[in-house]
Amino acid sequence: MTRAARDGSFEVCVRAVDDHSDMAMPRGKQDWREPHAIWYPPTSGIWRTVWLEKVHRQHVAALRWTPDLTRFELTALVSLAHAPLPGTRVRIELWDGEQVLADSDTLVIGQHMTVPLRLPDPGVDDARNQLLWMPDHPKLLDTRVTLSVGGEVLDQPEGYAALRSVEARGGGSC
Repeated sequence: MTRAARDGSFEVCVRAVDDHSDMAMPRGKQDWREPHAIWYPPTSGIWRTVWLEKVHRQHVAALRWTPDLTRFELTALVSLAHAPLPGTRVRIELWDGEQVLADSDTLVIGQHMTVPLRLPDPGVDDARNQLLWMPDHPKLLDTRVTLSVGGEVLDQPEGYAALRSVEARGGGSC
């Protein structure tokens, strides 16, 4: 969009297109047919906040969090927009309210990196459960990723992650 922008004002149009016949589209309680013997019509549209922000040429292009409850850690999978310059660092912070749970500062050696964050393990299930996301206790942990070169901050996305895992075993019926 930067190349298309000109001095002065311009308009940005955001549109959502939802093909009701696309069988790969997640639906939840919705289904692929027009309203029939259900109590609600199919829905579509933008479900999350949309925003526009200026970013440095080198920025965090993608970030994915993967929990490992066995090791009691959260792994950040970080992808940069471009190959890193020498001396590029990424700092990843994770906290619960005011309590810092993890703080990692790493030299970046590639465009994609994996950073495991070991959480302080109290060793007691009740204490561990306070950090887990559950339907009746939807716990979110705050996150911040700081990308810098030579002390200059290039990008600093903030967000949240959760500790939860789900698995299916065997082929038996319920």
